[in-house]
Amino acid sequence: ITRHPDCAEAHFNLAVMKLDTDAQAALEHFSTGELLVPEAPDYPVGCARALVHLGRKQDAREALARARKLTDNHFRFDELDAALSQ
Repeated sequence: ITRHPDCAEAHFNLAVMKLDTDAQAALEHFSTGELLVPEAPDYPVGCARALVHLGRKQDAREALARARKLTDNHFRFDELDAALSQ
């Protein structure tokens, strides 16, 4: 990240690694990736996952809606729908 701050994949990978231990840091990296590659649904999906971990369900719903505008099929949609319906 330090050497290549504009590498969206590096932000994504770091976010995934931090998701369970530092959801706020994960959210920041997923958000950066979303800014760098706005057409990729994995980043708003990642934001939604981090936001669920943070207990911010309304924000997670908004991130999930952004992802759904980019694709109608993502393997995490069912998982997130279930988490947001609790």
